[in-house]
Amino acid sequence: MGNKIFDYDKNEVYEAEIVPLLDKIRQVCNENHIPCFISFGTKLAGGKFPRGEGIKCVSILPEVLEIENKDPFFAEFVNVMNGAKTYYTELDEMEDVPDDPLEGIDMDFGPDIE
Repeated sequence: MGNKIFDYDKNEVYEAEIVPLLDKIRQVCNENHIPCFISFGTKLAGGKFPRGEGIKCVSILPEVLEIENKDPFFAEFVNVMNGAKTYYTELDEMEDVPDDPLEGIDMDFGPDIE
């Protein structure tokens, strides 16, 4: 596989070559109401992307474009970029769920108290 890279700084390349392209992408997305989230790993130091200088993100959130939606993905992207951890658990299909969820549960809580 070759040598692995654990340190680099591509912030100058990002500023000189990518930012002008992003300006055009943002313009097109704004004009056409297209939400986007784009992330770049511009600096790696000791195998990690330093916050604030190693990861550059550009986003146009649905809410900014006044798009009403029920999808949490854009908010989750932003949360992760702000340091939140995201965990997904695979759930088994629910089987034999009664129409009445209290069916079969003893509801006798003892003598009535007045």
